[in-house]
Amino acid sequence: MASRRKTPGRTDRIPAISPDRLTRGWSGPNGTKIRMPADGQAERWLELVETSGAAHEDALLTAVRDGTLGWLLPVGLADGPHAMRRRFLEVISARTEQAALHAMAGLSAPLVVQDRGGHLVAALHAVSLPPAVVANAADQGVPLETMIAALTAVVKIRAVAVDESSRRQGIGSALLTRCLHLYFQLGFGAAYGQFRTGSGLETFYAHQGFDVLDEGAVFSLRDRLGLPFRIQADPGERIFTRVRGG
Repeated sequence: MASRRKTPGRTDRIPAISPDRLTRGWSGPNGTKIRMPADGQAERWLELVETSGAAHEDALLTAVRDGTLGWLLPVGLADGPHAMRRRFLEVISARTEQAALHAMAGLSAPLVVQDRGGHLVAALHAVSLPPAVVANAADQGVPLETMIAALTAVVKIRAVAVDESSRRQGIGSALLTRCLHLYFQLGFGAAYGQFRTGSGLETFYAHQGFDVLDEGAVFSLRDRLGLPFRIQADPGERIFTRVRGG
C-alpha cells in the first residue's frame, strides 16, 4: 500500500519542548527561526498557507489574530497530554458550536519560518481530525467518547508552504520535524496529510519518514491506533502518514 519510505532520525529523541520554546522558537536552516506567529503576522501566515492550495477560512484568521489558535498546546507542554485532553473536554462539553470551534482551534498549530531580515518565508498549519471525518464517524454510530479520543490522537498536516525564493534550503523539512515533535510530545499517535498526484511530492514526504500511500488507498486508524476511523484521500490526491515511534 505504501510506495516509498526513508526513516530519518526519530523525533522522539529530541529534547522536550517547553511552552516558552513555541514563542521563542528554534534555529532553522540558514539563520532562520521557526516558531508560532508573532503579533501582526497573522495575515502573512494565512497568505503563505493559502499558497499551498489550502482553502481560505475566516475562522482561522480570526483565531490566529486573537491568539486562540493553538491555545491548548502550551497546556499540554506544561502539564502533560492528560491535562490538555481534560481542558479540551471541559470546553467541548458545553456542546455549542462556539465551544467546539474554540476547542478545535486550541489543538491547531500555526508555525512560521522567519528569515534573517525578519520576513516570513514559510508556514505550516496542522489541525486535529477534520470535521468531515468526525461527522462520518458519528453517522456510523461511533461513540462520542471514541470520537473525542481520536481528536486528540491524530493530527492532519493541512498545509506546508515555502516561499519560492527560500526553497531547497531544508526549510520545509525543518517545519515538518518541529510539527511532528510537537504533536508526538502532546500524546498524538499519528500524523497525516494529502498532496496532489503527479506533483512529485511523494519523494519529499518519503524522505521525511512518511509512508506515502498509493492513489485511492485508505489510511485506517483501526490498523494503526485501534480507532474505528478510515481516511480516504480526495480525488486526485495521495495520503502520507507517520505513526509515533515509526
